[in-house]
Amino acid sequence: MKHQIKRWNKATKTKEIVEVDITALKSIHLFCVHECMDGQSRLVPGCTDPHCPLFPYRLSKNPEIQKDTERVRKATARIMDYHRKRKKP
Repeated sequence: MKHQIKRWNKATKTKEIVEVDITALKSIHLFCVHECMDGQSRLVPGCTDPHCPLFPYRLSKNPEIQKDTERVRKATARIMDYHRKRKKP
């Protein structure tokens, strides 16, 4: 996905518009920063609008993937515990 951003050019000491590749999650994060938080990315984690459809994705993370990862981690821990207990005489 292409996105246009303004970047400071140190050599010419001017702002220029450049195209960069970004993911969909990063695009959502940038929307939150520029449209809701007035360009201040440090304010995004403190967003107070849980009714916004982008709220779960505002930190450039997919909550569904995190849940799956946590589920796999717990299942792996249970399996390892089971096998450790079986090895003990």
